[in-house]
Amino acid sequence: MWLQVRHTRKIVFKHCDRFIRKKHIPVVSSDAAIDIPSHTLSPDEQANAQCGPLYYFQTYAYPLTIAACYGYIDVVRLLLEYGADPNATYEYNRHDPNEDFIEIGAPLWFAVEKDDHALAELLIESGAEVNTRLYAWYPATLNADGYKSEKMLNLLYRHGATQNIGDYAQSGNIAMVAELLGEHPEKVLDALGNAAYMKQPDIVEMVLNQYKPVLTEEPWFQALYDAMRESIADRHGVPVMEAIFEYGISPNVRGRENHTLLQRTKIELMRIADEERVSLARCLLERGADIDAKDDGLQSTALGWAACYGRKELVTFLLERGAAVNLPDDEPWATTLSRAENQGHADIADLLRSHGATT
Repeated sequence: MWLQVRHTRKIVFKHCDRFIRKKHIPVVSSDAAIDIPSHTLSPDEQANAQCGPLYYFQTYAYPLTIAACYGYIDVVRLLLEYGADPNATYEYNRHDPNEDFIEIGAPLWFAVEKDDHALAELLIESGAEVNTRLYAWYPATLNADGYKSEKMLNLLYRHGATQNIGDYAQSGNIAMVAELLGEHPEKVLDALGNAAYMKQPDIVEMVLNQYKPVLTEEPWFQALYDAMRESIADRHGVPVMEAIFEYGISPNVRGRENHTLLQRTKIELMRIADEERVSLARCLLERGADIDAKDDGLQSTALGWAACYGRKELVTFLLERGAAVNLPDDEPWATTLSRAENQGHADIADLLRSHGATT
């Protein structure tokens, strides 16, 4: 069943009413999902779909979710009267094979995002879960906090929303993080990890300076790695990394399979720009990272990993910084040159040979 979405409340209401009343479409099961094929949208609507509400849906969504997203409270009320689930979500991965499926679509989340108090109250009174999360981790309270909507926050808290220190650390609310840490100092790792992940250096510095956490090597590695992951909005990881290094943590901390942070600049960090990848590597090296350290799994250096993944800019930078192209204990299958050749990166292989690399 295709329901063409229009940008007027009257038409949406008319479509919902007609399909529900006359065709008896269920509004609770997955059969009620609205498929939005791109050819049913005007050029303007298709353009808006990439930055407006339809971006969340792409091709698949529940009627209640769409109505809440557009703020059509009368349509929401109608759907709820016919039994629509106010907590219905669906799995989605933006058609990216490198990403896991995530749950999205909770109507209350959209009501909070629009700061629509009446719509949020209607959904809550109809059974919407106030601690609902989008993308499996993003709660409605964090959305309200981000928009500085005290009225919406009070509504959510009045109906039982929890105060999660990790959520406040991610949103950058340093006052609430400090308040909750004062009550629950054992949550220091939760605050630190979430602040690092969302690139919040002020909160990272506050946690380190006031609570002086003593952690094992693995949590420090994870916090630094989270800071290195792809940038969020205009926030980047280097300031967070610098704060942790200033606290006295070594850039040579090791993670799973004895991986180094310098190696990680080219393994999982697929969605960051090459220049940012180089900036992260520069930050690590300036703080004393071992440029030729190997991991236990593939027994490769940072240069070897960069060559394997085709990161030519990073290979060039590491060579300029003195990375060894050959090491005495290299296995034939684990040399930097063999990594580049086996993955078909001929240009990188030529670059390595020009610096004396051999198999």
